[in-house]
Amino acid sequence: MNTYKIKPGYILTDTSSVSGGVHYERQDLSADPINQGRGEDKDYKGRKVVDHLEIVDLGNKIVGRARYILRKYGALTPMGYYVDAQALTEVRVAFDALAPEVSALNARARVENSARRVRIGFVPLPLAIDNEAAAVEIFNTVRTSLTRLRDTFRAGDLKKLPNVVAECRGLHKLACGIQGDAIKFALDTIGERRTLLREALTRGEAPESAGRSLDLDAIESAITLFTPSEDAATLSLVAVA
Repeated sequence: MNTYKIKPGYILTDTSSVSGGVHYERQDLSADPINQGRGEDKDYKGRKVVDHLEIVDLGNKIVGRARYILRKYGALTPMGYYVDAQALTEVRVAFDALAPEVSALNARARVENSARRVRIGFVPLPLAIDNEAAAVEIFNTVRTSLTRLRDTFRAGDLKKLPNVVAECRGLHKLACGIQGDAIKFALDTIGERRTLLREALTRGEAPESAGRSLDLDAIESAITLFTPSEDAATLSLVAVA
């Protein structure tokens, strides 16, 4: 059985959105069957109509900032963003500070005949310490994200690395004790390993060769802590105050 220390907190569901003001029109030109009639190869021409370029752009940016707040204070899981009680308070303060801009933009849109409307928000769902299904998802998220990080380094894929690193941001918040420390230690090695990889590639080394030469023991060790043993059918949850 694997023991995973789960810290009481919340899963934030993102409800921010932009709607209206942008309209797409499409005219089909031709269609041919493919895959023995089970599919279709269609040719068409399209048209995009934006009723107010500046308002649409500002609306997209505001929603982007709202989602950045969730990424900044939370750790992304398949269920949403995990935050503890302190982070939840900080998220609420940040959203309250952004709310006047939303109201002002929506008011401006009405005056300037734009159908664009912006909404920002989130729903906090308490994460119960005895919810095994939630723990399993978080446990798997940590392993999957760290494995992707390790594999990207090993492949010497410097272009893909920023997205993978962003996915791992705040990952240590999903665990406590030794497991949380192991994740943080692994993430703390990213900057140096990225520099070493960049230098090797600059010298002309092949990406996979450069990746294989990196010391990724910290990442490997963290992955091991989140890899179920062969006889582990469930996770043992330990509450942490």
